[in-house]
This record gives sequence, structure tokens and C-alpha cells, in this order.
Amino acid sequence: QWLDNADHPEASSRYGERAVEIMNGMTPLPSCLEECKRLSDLFVKTSMWILGGDGWANDIGYGGIDHVLALGENVNIVVLDTEVYSNTGGQGSKATPMGAVAKFMRNGRALQKKDLGQLAMAYPNVYVASCSMGANYSQTVRAFHEAEKHSGPSLVLCYAPCIEHRAKTGLTRMPEDQKAAVESGYYPLYRYDPELAKEGKNPFQLDSKNIKPGVLAQFLKNQNRFEQLARRMPKHADELQTELKHYIEKRHKKLKDIAAEKTHSAEVLTSGLSAGVRIYYGSDTGTTEQLAKRLSGILKRRGVSVNVCTGMDELVLEEATQAEDLLVLMTSTCGDGDMPAAAQALWEQMSALPKNKKLGGRFCMFGM
Repeated sequence: QWLDNADHPEASSRYGERAVEIMNGMTPLPSCLEECKRLSDLFVKTSMWILGGDGWANDIGYGGIDHVLALGENVNIVVLDTEVYSNTGGQGSKATPMGAVAKFMRNGRALQKKDLGQLAMAYPNVYVASCSMGANYSQTVRAFHEAEKHSGPSLVLCYAPCIEHRAKTGLTRMPEDQKAAVESGYYPLYRYDPELAKEGKNPFQLDSKNIKPGVLAQFLKNQNRFEQLARRMPKHADELQTELKHYIEKRHKKLKDIAAEKTHSAEVLTSGLSAGVRIYYGSDTGTTEQLAKRLSGILKRRGVSVNVCTGMDELVLEEATQAEDLLVLMTSTCGDGDMPAAAQALWEQMSALPKNKKLGGRFCMFGM
């Protein structure tokens, strides 16, 4: 049993402990098992990672990373994305975003940041995730867990605020900086799991589905790597930041399109003939999301047209309640009974409605 699960972190630990118990109970211990007992700490699959910065991953070391990913071996790589050469004095790299000032880029970088995640996803067997721990802790933990579990190469990109960003609030408020980066669309959160494709599911999961208006401008203003160019060359800085904003919006739309749950052709043909179902979930840990997608699969197998299965922060209240579809709202509490972030967005929409406002449509609720 241990041999069959030697590459599985949890199963190898469970069967390894059982093997040690059996050997401890054997008196005398056969000589052929003495070496096994001495090396029993190796029964548990060790989690090993290659750790590097974005400069190494995008520039001089990219050829090596690409070769490792192409080999298809069970290798885990994590990249700390500081968007600059942090360890050599703050020189610009291919990970430096457009408009940011760095050494050798005094007038702001004129090109967009290299999208390492998209390049890695060109290989269908590579697990890829983009994370920001301060913005979404549970998504980060889940990404590392899935990457370790994946039998094949994995690449996890982590947004890492750096002293070279020259944030006006300093690094003591780093989680707020990470949260703003995600809410503005500047740094998207996603997971690409090839195992889902084998199950006939969409392998790409977008975990930051909404861009909050106005957050990007404040985020850039808070970082002196952008702001110093605005003070010295305001027109040039405005041009670069405007182009950066357009790029972020275009990329976000592209990621949403990739993540959108595709329906089968038969369902597309019948969706206009009768009302279907729209499923919206609020989930921080991913449990409710899994249940929502499970419900979606059950309904589809029974011939029901599921037109939407996504987070509650994607729900536009006025539009959804005017449709003929049945709304299925699934949510759960998190922490000490708090609302998930996606459900909070829906609550804010409802709170902003006039007291006498009546909404049409049909809906049902599922709470955990």
C-alpha cells in the first residue's frame, strides 16, 4: 500500500506510520527490515520546491525553467514576483510593469510585463497558479496544496511587495498593498489545474473575478516607482499609466472569458427555448464553490440548462432578477461567522437599493 502511494503526500504518511508500527511490534526484527526502519523518516513524501525571484525566472533563468517544465517531471517551482531585481540593487527586469521606474529604466518601462503564467500554461500538463497571500490567504494555501498534489511540473507565482516599490505606506502595511494590487486587476489571481481537464472540466479557475473602479489609480499613486515619473514627466507618465490600465482591463476580460464555464452545444441550442438556472456562490475556502460546481454537473446531466456558475461578485442584481432563469445562491460563513468577500459584494448591492424597490425573478438559497 505504501509503495502504491509513495508519491502521494497524505497517503504516504498514513501508510508509512502504519509500517513503522508494524516493524516496532516485530520481535525480533528481521535483518532485511532493519535498514527500512532506520530510514523510516523517508516514508513520508518530502515537499521540495525550487525557489527563485522574478528576474531569474523571466530573464537569465527562463530557458532553464522552460526546459524543466517541458520535461514533464514532478517538479515544484515558486517564483517570488517583486517585479524588479531586488537582490542586485533594483534594476528593471522583464517582470517590471509598464510605467514603473527602476535602474536602467529612468523614464519608466515602455513595455508590458512578461506574462510568465500564460507562457507556462502553453504546456497542457503544467499546474500554474498566481497568488497574493495578503489579498487571499485561502487561495494561496489552496494553490500550494494543489501544486504539491499535482503529478507533474508546477509553477506558483507569488506577488511580493519589495522595498524597491517605494510604497508610501512602507512594508508594514504590505497586506493592504497586495489586496489593492488584486482588487485593481493589477495582479490577477488564478489557478490552472490540468487534472480538471481530464474530468471534462475547465482547467482554468479565475479567483479574482472583479476589478474595483478607482483602486488602480490609488494603487499606482501609493508607489513611488510610478509616482516619481508622474512628478518629473507628468504627460509621459499619464500615457504609460493609461496604456497600463487598458492592458489590465483587456487581460481581465480575456481571463474571464477563459474561466467562463462552457456549456455543451446541445445546451446552447435549448437555452433559448426555456428558462435555465444561474448558480452564484460565495466561498472563501473553496468548499461552497465545489458544491456549486457539483450541483451544476448534476443539473446538466438531467438536461437542465445551466447558463452561469460563478462567484456572487459577478452577479448584477438588476440584470439577474429580470431574467427568466432561476437564481440559485449558495454561500457559507468564514472565520468567526463573517461573510465571504464575494457575498459581501452582493450584500452591498442589495443594501444600496431603495427600501420600496421590488425585485422580480425566482430564486432559492443554500447556506452552510
